Amino acid sequence: MSITTFAELSTAAANWSARSDLTSRIPEGIALAEAKINRRLRTLDMVTQNTSFSITGEYVATPTNFGGVKTFYLNTDPKQPLEYMADEEMTTLYGSGTGQPTNYNVQGSNFRFGPVPDATYSSTLVYWLKVPALSSGNTTNWLLTSHPDCYLYLTNAEMSAFAKDWDSAKAWETLGYQILEEIAGISAKDQWGGTSMAVRVA
Repeated sequence: MSITTFAELSTAAANWSARSDLTSRIPEGIALAEAKINRRLRTLDMVTQNTSFSITGEYVATPTNFGGVKTFYLNTDPKQPLEYMADEEMTTLYGSGTGQPTNYNVQGSNFRFGPVPDATYSSTLVYWLKVPALSSGNTTNWLLTSHPDCYLYLTNAEMSAFAKDWDSAKAWETLGYQILEEIAGISAKDQWGGTSMAVRVA
């Protein structure tokens, strides 16, 4: 059978696990698999940009499905890169001063900028998107379409872990991580035009 939708993935996970008693837990397994994928995978398919991201204050909400900064700079002339700075260091360095921001960090679902912006600044934010979560309402995404084996293996790793079958969980996880390595390798080849390089999943 094909594995192109949330329902088909759920059916395949049940078939491959051969555990009918875990069927109700499969959506949880898919969600946990996605959490691992989003922590580890960075590919060209996950990059997007906002060329007019407004910095309106010290704290500004991150975009929907934000998975991490790739490039961040002010649209000034010349362009001014925004550099990451740890929260404690930012607090110590900038105190209560204001000005053109030069640093940022991420606090939960918000960016924090330092110094506190003295005006609204336009910026370009190039960032990683999380893999869109599958559900009955969002039945597919680019990763499931292109690499259903990745979803299947990592979902079954979570199902085996739930059943406390640690040997099977490790075996499934190893297969899933191997697929993540292969996906990263394909992306690197597309980005670097076949240049020989070592690839490591983040």
